[in-house]
Amino acid sequence: MVDVNSKSITVHVVCYQYMRLCQHYEAALRRWEQIELVSNKNGFLDTSANRLAVEVWYKAHEERNAAKERMTLHRQSCSICFRRIKPR
Repeated sequence: MVDVNSKSITVHVVCYQYMRLCQHYEAALRRWEQIELVSNKNGFLDTSANRLAVEVWYKAHEERNAAKERMTLHRQSCSICFRRIKPR
C-alpha cells in the first residue's frame, strides 16, 4: 500500500497483483514449514519413504523460493510497488 498525499487528503493505493503474489508466497511458506516440521519429527526407516519425504521437501522449498523471487521481481517492475520501496 502506498500513501499518496494531496494537501490534506491521504489516499491509499494498493497493488492487488503484489497482494496476490504475497498470498501465494505465504501459502508456499506454510506448506514448506509443515513439511519441515513433519520431516524433523518423523525419522523414516524405510529408504523409499525417506526419498519421497526429501523429494516433497525439495519441491516445497523450490516453490517457496520461486514465489519469493516473483514478489521481488514484481516490486522492481511495478510502478506502485517501486514507489513504495524507493528511499525518500
